[in-house]
Amino acid sequence: MDRKLELFRSELKAKGLNSVTIDKYLWVIRKFLEFSNNETGKEQAVNFLNSLIDEQKKPAFRRFCHYALRNWFRFSGLKWDLAPPEVNRYEQTRPIMSLHEIEKLIKKAKQVCNNEELAKLAVSTVYGLRRAEIRLITKEDINPVKNTINIKTRKKGRYRTHLIPEEIRDYVYWYEWDKIVSDNQTSVIFRGIFKKCGMYQDGFGPHTIRRSLATQLGMKMGGMDREKLKHFLRWKDRYEDILALYQQFDKESESIDKEVFQVHPFLPFWRD
Repeated sequence: MDRKLELFRSELKAKGLNSVTIDKYLWVIRKFLEFSNNETGKEQAVNFLNSLIDEQKKPAFRRFCHYALRNWFRFSGLKWDLAPPEVNRYEQTRPIMSLHEIEKLIKKAKQVCNNEELAKLAVSTVYGLRRAEIRLITKEDINPVKNTINIKTRKKGRYRTHLIPEEIRDYVYWYEWDKIVSDNQTSVIFRGIFKKCGMYQDGFGPHTIRRSLATQLGMKMGGMDREKLKHFLRWKDRYEDILALYQQFDKESESIDKEVFQVHPFLPFWRD
């Protein structure tokens, strides 16, 4: 079993997961195997996940265990068709920022933040990047000639290429993008940005900005095809037939970016 776990570790690493997440996944799987007497099957998984409810574990932890088990089952060549735990009320009402607050954040950041913070805040506010998407950007992903940036979506290593609008080019190009940090370190960087700008609240981070952008774009884009918005924000649809649609949109990414930038609520705040 130890050999299989090490192979599982290698597969998770190949998928782009960071070492901290991999270690946590392996901890969950060891707990599961201990619980199930080294048997891996749907009945054992259901019983294990139900035991977490009995132990009054938080939904976030139970959901993490769900995804660890899903990866383990797929690695083992077994079908996984269990739904993840429901999102609790706190997670449904995580903080969001108003348009005025985003404007205040960007303008203050220009005065008090360093190059790394400004570059990461710029890509966060323009593309609504997730924490992992921000931390995985390297200098190889930046193309100053074509004015593009590659975003690793963490979905089997797939890239999404975005145009870099003129408003943030200096901020993106001034930073070297020479180090990959962990998810937790990315959260620390963004907490530092919010605190420097005097705007930190509990729970604030990259996803706060992402939710705010999605909300504002949803209101401003009017008649734009909703699938284009989903493409721009790199949302995954639960239905398999969306794949063909995304392949079509991949060819139209540049035009979709330009269409979004026309109504982008946060871009004007980056202009001097």
